[in-house]
Amino acid sequence: PNCRPAHLHHTVMAAACAASTSASPPKPETQLPCSARIADGVLRGAGLGMLWAVWYAPGEVIYARASGSASAAGVAGAMGHGLRFAAVSTAGFAVLIGSYNALFCTGEHYFGRSVANPLLAGGAIGTAIGYTLQPGKLAPIAVTAVGTAALCVSAQLLLNDLSVPPKSF
Repeated sequence: PNCRPAHLHHTVMAAACAASTSASPPKPETQLPCSARIADGVLRGAGLGMLWAVWYAPGEVIYARASGSASAAGVAGAMGHGLRFAAVSTAGFAVLIGSYNALFCTGEHYFGRSVANPLLAGGAIGTAIGYTLQPGKLAPIAVTAVGTAALCVSAQLLLNDLSVPPKSF
């Protein structure tokens, strides 16, 4: 199948929100410092990126070879292409989820325990994903930002019982 990132951005958003949501603390009195939550997000993201690479790297290599990419010519080229994809996936998810946790934690200092946190953090991360997938195209970037924000808010509401009205917005 065609495993190009443009076809997978909804999966990326879902995976990122699910992984980072589980890292958020359930109660304010048991919160970890932001640095620990960011480190947790980076480690979870790296693990998720490795799993992503195991699942999608073979399809990426097949696609690159079929499209005539010079980097995937021969066995050594295919291995190099697969390893580069794995490294980029691992680093990308680590940065993505670490950044989400950083933004979420910073939001908690300003808004308290509020739906504003996943809304703003998810929107910012969605903007980054949208720009990475389709740089300069405002409509797809905005749709990805809104979709990611909605997904992250939904995950927070379901998993962490943020169903109470926000303290401030």
